[in-house]
Amino acid sequence: MSASRHCRSAFGVGFSAKRWSLRWRWLVRPHYFSWVCNRIEICAHEDIGLADQAAVLFSSQAIEQARRFYKPERQGECMIMVGNAVRCLCRAHKSREGDHYQAVCMLNSELNDYVPEVPDFAYDSHNLEGRKRGRGVQFFKEEGTQLVPTREKPDLYEEEAFELWFQQERERQKQRLF
Repeated sequence: MSASRHCRSAFGVGFSAKRWSLRWRWLVRPHYFSWVCNRIEICAHEDIGLADQAAVLFSSQAIEQARRFYKPERQGECMIMVGNAVRCLCRAHKSREGDHYQAVCMLNSELNDYVPEVPDFAYDSHNLEGRKRGRGVQFFKEEGTQLVPTREKPDLYEEEAFELWFQQERERQKQRLF
């Protein structure tokens, strides 16, 4: 059986951590090692993603360490790291949402020539179109800083930041007059 068939959606299926970590072990050979590391990181995002961010981060760090310690003649050290990454991902909460999201974005564009419409509120003082429309700090404050969901705690710096941004905007306007 080919390596790609073993690894396809490796962590999304219901296999035990022991079973999958043993399957990955044979793949950590000199001619497979780089491919396996890349595939583990991709699978982490395809099969787990935001459902268990700590698992994705841990596995990424473990794979990076495995790459750093890999020696074809001594695979034991890196196998600990690869094994930890695989077992962590097997135990993680699962979600295919990230993979579905990229399919919707990429395939809709590719197959249907879909180009998303940029919402009006996105044109603010941070981009050329917003500046052409004369949108300054006030527009940004009213439209661009709206958070969904809303923040749970008050922002201790918001008022002072806007005072300084308004001051900066006035200074820039004065400079343009001269």
